Amino acid sequence: MQWSQGYVADLDYPVGFYQEQGPDYLNIACVLNEVEPVRTDRPYTYLELGCGMGNTLAILAAGNPMGTFYGIDFMPSHIGTARRIAGAAHLDNLHYLEHSFGDLVDGRAPVLPQCDFITLHGVYTWISRENQQHIITLLKRHLKPGGIVYISYNALPGWNAEKPLMRLLREYADGERGDSASRLRSASRFMKQFDLENGGGFSETPTLKKFLGALNEGNAAYLAHEYLHQYSEPLYHIDVARDLAAAKLDFIGSSDLCEMLPGLYLNDEKQGVLGKIADSGLRETAKDFFLNRKFRRDVFVRGARKMSPIRQGEWLQTLSVALLKPHQHVKLSQLPVGLMEVCIDEAGFGPIMEKLAGGPCTLTHLLGPDAMKNQPFPAAFGVILMLTGSSQTSLYLPRTVNPDAAHRLNAVLAEEGHHNDHYRTLASPLTGSGVVVNPVDLLVVDVVRQRPEELVSTVIAQAQASLARRGRRLRKDGVILESDEENQHEIALHARTAMEDKLPVWRQLGML
Repeated sequence: MQWSQGYVADLDYPVGFYQEQGPDYLNIACVLNEVEPVRTDRPYTYLELGCGMGNTLAILAAGNPMGTFYGIDFMPSHIGTARRIAGAAHLDNLHYLEHSFGDLVDGRAPVLPQCDFITLHGVYTWISRENQQHIITLLKRHLKPGGIVYISYNALPGWNAEKPLMRLLREYADGERGDSASRLRSASRFMKQFDLENGGGFSETPTLKKFLGALNEGNAAYLAHEYLHQYSEPLYHIDVARDLAAAKLDFIGSSDLCEMLPGLYLNDEKQGVLGKIADSGLRETAKDFFLNRKFRRDVFVRGARKMSPIRQGEWLQTLSVALLKPHQHVKLSQLPVGLMEVCIDEAGFGPIMEKLAGGPCTLTHLLGPDAMKNQPFPAAFGVILMLTGSSQTSLYLPRTVNPDAAHRLNAVLAEEGHHNDHYRTLASPLTGSGVVVNPVDLLVVDVVRQRPEELVSTVIAQAQASLARRGRRLRKDGVILESDEENQHEIALHARTAMEDKLPVWRQLGML
């Protein structure tokens, strides 16, 4: 398939939702870094380059009716699926175009508007240099002054240990016949044998052991897209920043909000070293050496305008916070936040949880009327950032939104749960973002949205029947449950938890 330009095009990229791409999330990242955000209380335009099957865009469009959203992807199967879901949900503010970046640059596609947000998740370090240059051209043409760019990519030096094995894997797969999934499986078997013949030398190294283990246990579609693209090549942050500087973009920080808490992952000495580096590109690259970071989520602005600390405090005081899960399910230890796992002190968490358990509330109500007026911000705000970074709370701009679009999309996604496991996120019109759910949750939502007063026992029975029809087996502690009895029991537990604990939270979030 010459049209694929070295990209894996015979397998769809797995459906996902990435909260960092949300307009509110990106605006908050800007404000935390003392940069003026984009106004979203008036009409705005949002573009995703390389949107895959469009799940993130659909969730955002359903929860943000003030925005007009565009998604570009050159894979017909991706756009076909995206259009089917958006059409079924009647998302009139969402438009998908099946075109390559070259088509857009060369005028072989409809003309795009000027955009307030342009995002790229997992695209830039998986495409050719020619396509990277096309992206820079598109940013020059279509991003408004003051507009925000989100770009995530594989970073160096974090991938240096794996790069030789990645090259060997790709070269072996290129010589095999069949589709990308079968070529990946064949190459994975070769890598395992190669390691054995090497005396297990590679798997003795923790980083390489993890890499080789993922090849044998991970999702084949994801792994093929991760490793088999012809031009897949991790980059140093400083090189990406120089590329984007050609489009007049200024790096302002990470979309990982917890990077505003450097003490989580850098000691005082390392922070001191970085503080002496004036150039942001060099400073961030040096930080990546300290952290051996593999993946970056960067935020750039075209013509960043600094805001005063007073204005920053005023802006932050407008934010609200909502729990995304029942308060009794909130984790305080081993939180996967950005670069590491962190723990939250229960003593500092208690007063926050008491207020959040009662429903969404303003940051001012949560922390006090003067809490955000001066830096350093209170420790309690750091707790909120950690909970948000671990997808347990949402920081958002209060809005008055007609929830109908979100309800329509959630109905479509819940119905999909009877046929496949692709969709694991539902839209919240309150937060303008998404809420992660499991396969049983989707089936519960599908029943409850149609019959709100349905008995728990009936919902459980319907969820069990739906999953049994398609032979779906659940996992417990990472192990697939093989017996029908075990599956029925586990489904019942999940359904009861959804009905009794999660449903009140979903209703607070406006999802139903």
